[in-house]
Amino acid sequence: MRAFTISYQPFALITTLILAHYESWIDTRLRNLWGYTLFFAFSLSVIVLDLATSGKGGIGTFIGLCTIFACFGIAHVVVQGGVFGELAFLCVLSSFRPLLVVGVVANQRELLSHRILFLQNIDYVFDVVMIYVLTLSIMPGFLYEDTGQHKLGTWYPLVLMTVYNNVMDLIASYILLITFLKLESRKGLLVATLSRFLLIPAFYFAAKYGDQGWMILLLSYLGLSNGYLAV
Repeated sequence: MRAFTISYQPFALITTLILAHYESWIDTRLRNLWGYTLFFAFSLSVIVLDLATSGKGGIGTFIGLCTIFACFGIAHVVVQGGVFGELAFLCVLSSFRPLLVVGVVANQRELLSHRILFLQNIDYVFDVVMIYVLTLSIMPGFLYEDTGQHKLGTWYPLVLMTVYNNVMDLIASYILLITFLKLESRKGLLVATLSRFLLIPAFYFAAKYGDQGWMILLLSYLGLSNGYLAV
């Protein structure tokens, strides 16, 4: 699973940089259509690969899956960057995650270059990088290597993914709608982001000595903090 994350993220980042640089030359509608077409094709290719190999493993299957995950990273950026970037021109005031915006920054008074925007917000860039460095170092590879005996059995990985991605991360994305819960201090965001690295030893000891309850609790906090700080 770590290999899949490593295959996914570099291609997503490279595609983000390319699209951010050439965004004024790209037809957003065609970009979104191509993105969803890629998603469909690559999702179908997983089934085709499984049927072609009869569910067996091997180096060929592994390379094929890594290639598909890399393509998913490209499709992810193409679709979500196009959709949320287009919404920025509609004056939507809601907060969107930095990785989804793909370099689109709307300013009603002036148009700033990418370099100036980067220098003015370098602390935010550092925060975003650190947020996802920690998250991707734990999810999903670390959790799928937690192969101990659990009462949930084969449902254990599914419960962990659901708690993290579908529940806590989603809830955290909307916490900022409550005004008094907003963290607007840049120093506060930096401290909160760096403090999340304490989760690494916490996950290690929970996997080695704790039961599934502690792991679910830690994962809930990981998803909550990831969604809150990213937004």
